[in-house]
Amino acid sequence: MSLGAYKLGAGDRLRVTVYNEPSLSGEFAVSSAGRIAFPLVGMIDAAGRSVEEMTGVLTALLADGYMTDPRVSMEVLNYRPYYILGEVQRPGQYPYVAGMTIEQAVAAAGGSVIGPTPRG
Repeated sequence: MSLGAYKLGAGDRLRVTVYNEPSLSGEFAVSSAGRIAFPLVGMIDAAGRSVEEMTGVLTALLADGYMTDPRVSMEVLNYRPYYILGEVQRPGQYPYVAGMTIEQAVAAAGGSVIGPTPRG
């Protein structure tokens, strides 16, 4: 089972590049409120959005009176950690890795994922 498209949340750190605009390019952290503070446009809701969605939102905001044909790229530099509790050998906080599955996350904590028991 895959975690699917990664959704941004508090604690993620992003690199944003606005082509030919070094003053707008840089690293931005998603705040505890789930937002990033971006020059010119202000606070942008990031929590629950994918990187692709955020890139589109930022591009649209910059195009709305600030820039002509902005070209924006975005990537996650540091993912927020995840937590595993319960019946595992090492409960606690672990670093998320892009593309990680639930099975891999649980295995990192010394646990196992067991599917439904067959009924007979």
